[in-house]
Amino acid sequence: MKKNFKRTLAKVMAVALTVSMVGVASDDVDAAKKIKLSKKTISVAKGKTKKVTIKNVKAKKVKKLTVKSKNKKIATVKKAGKTAFKVTGKKAGKSTKVTVKVTVKGKKKATKLTLKVKVTKAKKVSPKTTKAPAASATPAASAAASATPAASAPASNAPASNAPASATPAPTSPVESAPATTTPDVTPEPEKTFDPTLADFNVALTEEKATTWSKEGSYGTVKFNEDGTVYFSSQPTAKEKDADGNETDKIKAVNMYNNGLSFILGADADTQTDVSGYEYVAVRLKADAEVKLMTWAGGDDANNFWDKSDTWGSVAQTVENADGSKTLVYKVATVFGKPAKAKAIGFTLKSEKVVGKDKEKDGNDIDVLGAEEATLYSITFTNKIPEAVKPAEPTATPVVETVDLDITKLTTAFESDVKVAAADKGITIPFVKNNQRVFFDIPENINLAQIKKVVVTANVPAQLTISLFNNKFEKTGNWWENSVWDNYPFWEGSKGDASSTADVAMNEANAWKLAGNGGYFSIAANGKPAAGFEDSVYKVMSVQLVIDHSVKAVDEIVEPTPATEAPEASKAPETSEAPEASKAPETSEAPEASKAPEASEAPEASKAPEVETKDPEVETKDPEVETKDPEVETKDPEVETKDPEVETKDPEATKAPETTKAPATEAPESP
Repeated sequence: MKKNFKRTLAKVMAVALTVSMVGVASDDVDAAKKIKLSKKTISVAKGKTKKVTIKNVKAKKVKKLTVKSKNKKIATVKKAGKTAFKVTGKKAGKSTKVTVKVTVKGKKKATKLTLKVKVTKAKKVSPKTTKAPAASATPAASAAASATPAASAPASNAPASNAPASATPAPTSPVESAPATTTPDVTPEPEKTFDPTLADFNVALTEEKATTWSKEGSYGTVKFNEDGTVYFSSQPTAKEKDADGNETDKIKAVNMYNNGLSFILGADADTQTDVSGYEYVAVRLKADAEVKLMTWAGGDDANNFWDKSDTWGSVAQTVENADGSKTLVYKVATVFGKPAKAKAIGFTLKSEKVVGKDKEKDGNDIDVLGAEEATLYSITFTNKIPEAVKPAEPTATPVVETVDLDITKLTTAFESDVKVAAADKGITIPFVKNNQRVFFDIPENINLAQIKKVVVTANVPAQLTISLFNNKFEKTGNWWENSVWDNYPFWEGSKGDASSTADVAMNEANAWKLAGNGGYFSIAANGKPAAGFEDSVYKVMSVQLVIDHSVKAVDEIVEPTPATEAPEASKAPETSEAPEASKAPETSEAPEASKAPEASEAPEASKAPEVETKDPEVETKDPEVETKDPEVETKDPEVETKDPEVETKDPEATKAPETTKAPATEAPESP
């Protein structure tokens, strides 16, 4: 009896221990088994999708899941939660691989899995729907068949030889009718309707909303333009770091095949935004390369480039715009799933420009791909297909506009004295001596006659000389004398960042030179800096030209011809009759007139010579007066002394000799 009790107690304790062990093992079953895929190989038809699950791990324990197709032209892959993904066939008759990485919480090393994918031809859809009418008639037969057992019920008392005969039709007709009876039970899911009045949701394309990896420069170059657009190049700018973590001068090696950028939708990268109320998401951009949409949703890390879902070729519609851009329209349910809990959205550019060759780690040659560029205009969630952007209506050119001159590039028409270097804003000019110059092109759509002001913003240690040259300018000879306008801003230096505005005024000297479209703008050092050229930095942030379109443009640069009257004036020396005037001394009688002072009794007469000395120009101004009638002086020299203004006031008086002869008759009577 005692032995039986011990045996019973031992059995009870063993059962209790087993039950408790089962409870513990159920929690750690994932850890006990190795993580694997539900299938190692799948076949998927072109255009069809298959779902593959990850076994032996719970979704709550998955920290990160990444899936990637080796060849997206053959098959694409998209995550479906934390423990599953979907594979879509793209190119029939080909195979590829899908790489899966699962990172479990509490473990540093990720589990890497591989799925082989074979894409087959899409099967032709058999006309199953045509059998539906025949199936609908089946219930009548099945009703009769179902009545057979009722009729055979009493026949159960009949002889055994009747049983097969009565039982034969019973099992056949119900079996065939079974599939047809289930068809009416399948009700299609009602198609979701979207509110057409729901306001569009425009993603903010700002630096604040750009994801961390977009701004770091590891996956391309991003610039935010003043007009709200975003420039992107797949050329990375991030630098590699050495073993100590210090940044080097070498650009980080990144394949430019699928570099891109993205923007978060909510307040931060962890915020999920419900966009399920929208049917479409429209991405408007200008790019030559193929575009791939990237999305982050649910548990995805928006600040991780690889923790995303890629969408190649799932564009519902492409809208071509008049400005050369295009709007790619996607279905929200396709790119974000249901329900659509979005975190971020962006795009990558597929580069196919081979610019060189390189070696892989295994020594195989690989193509080095060049960068692609794009301009992003907008990303909009909407319930309507966007209309094409129409050509901009011609707007009246503003009367006065300010144009930023490109000072990052020197003109190639001739050589500048020094090279410029790019700065964070503008350029630096390494002047090493006075009067050195750099030259920049003025765009050909700018007419020099319409430039009214020049605004220079700079930080320079000494005064500058800024000049305009027209499009006829050549840097030969004393070329500095051929500027059409000069100004000298920043006397004794700018003393920090400063702007100087100078008027470009026309005058008689430069009016004809300030003409023609295009030309050149120059900046020169004007004076030695106090610290010397070696220890000084000339920094120019911007040069702006203020254009006044109300001023008439002058297309041709025409040097003015001399005035038409000028040649007539030059003929003055041709009056060679002036030497004839010199013959006046031949009238030796004139000295006799000078003897008048000998008559001491006639002091009045002695004043006659003084009359001649008061205005000696009477004869020199118009020698023709003497040559035409020299006797006027010889007969009566006082004719001129009494009224010399006859010739000075009106040189034409020589044409009226009568007036000069009138006093000549009275002159002899006066002494």
